[in-house]
Amino acid sequence: MINVIITDEIVEISGHAGHAEAGQDIVCAAVSALGDTAASLLWDEPEARDGYLLLRYRQSDRDELAYINYLVSGLGLIMDTYPSRINIEDYRAH
Repeated sequence: MINVIITDEIVEISGHAGHAEAGQDIVCAAVSALGDTAASLLWDEPEARDGYLLLRYRQSDRDELAYINYLVSGLGLIMDTYPSRINIEDYRAH
């Protein structure tokens, strides 16, 4: 399962979906595409390795906050379709 933890400063994505074999898993591919896109737009360098991505962002930066909101929305859509493959814990102050 892919686990996503969101706070007011970070998004941490870890694990593997286990939906299909490595290299064929559309859930992992979708999450990776969203995460990599967000990582390329943020100012801070991400911490990344196989099955793990840590993004740091600033609430005070409107662009970064928008990128994170798009990322979280996309991850939510994936979770709606594959609820047994991704879990999202959102601890942001709303």
